[in-house]
Amino acid sequence: MELREPRQLVDALVCISLRDDQRCLDRVQTNRATSRIHVPPRAHHCGAHRRLDRRLSVVEVSLLRRAFHRSVGREGGLFRPPYYHLYFLFLIGGFYVFAPPIAAAISILPRSQSLVMSGLALAFASITLTAQGLNSNALTFFVPYLGYFALGALLLDARVRPGPTAALFACAVLITAALTFVVVSKRGVNSRWGLYFYSYSSPTVLIMAPAVFCLFNSLRVPVSFTRWLTAFVPLTLGIYLVHPIVLETLRWQWGRFAPALLRPILDIPITFVLTVIISAAFVGLVRCIPIVRLAV
Repeated sequence: MELREPRQLVDALVCISLRDDQRCLDRVQTNRATSRIHVPPRAHHCGAHRRLDRRLSVVEVSLLRRAFHRSVGREGGLFRPPYYHLYFLFLIGGFYVFAPPIAAAISILPRSQSLVMSGLALAFASITLTAQGLNSNALTFFVPYLGYFALGALLLDARVRPGPTAALFACAVLITAALTFVVVSKRGVNSRWGLYFYSYSSPTVLIMAPAVFCLFNSLRVPVSFTRWLTAFVPLTLGIYLVHPIVLETLRWQWGRFAPALLRPILDIPITFVLTVIISAAFVGLVRCIPIVRLAV
């Protein structure tokens, strides 16, 4: 059969994907049944769960097909830049490479020297924001964040007083907001210095980020909440990957059907809560699919 249109090609790929997915599921079930090692069956791996896996596969492939058609139909097609938040994947790769030497250095050096080295790394990253001609790429994008990475390991066991730390965080937030407002008013948001104080490596954010980290790290939460948090943690990477789709869809719906919800006082909390809930529910369902769960 000759495929003349992209939709025919995608439909064929969908059929192949579903057929291969079912074949893999059958192979897993066969291997589990014939294996000499006793693997206790999970309660949800029953006939109903298997049918749910297939239905979720159909839904997922359908969404991917729609995304493919929308991408091809727009200017630039498949060669357009990826979503803005995917830079974090490059950070993860760089951190995996440098985590062993950083951990070894922290374990050998005295704590005070490790703190100084982390502070110098963050200061250097802040200075590079003001330099022209220093452009990062996929291989070096993680470098400015190595200071945060090391500082997080050092502050993990730190015991701070919540009162002064909260005051320091509040002051840093107010100063950041005030300086950003002044610079944007004078230079414009698209100028070189427009969002300097709002960036991750600005001097005020360098104070704000460790302060809020220590605040959350010093919280004492109930055991019931800890169990819920333990179940939520495996979903975080998947939530991060899919949340822009949910976020932009919600805001598009606000603008179309409920413009009043675009007011920041309503938009920020409502959109945040709905984005987290919908993204977590989607990732939780996707993780029920044995083949796909490895990706999220």
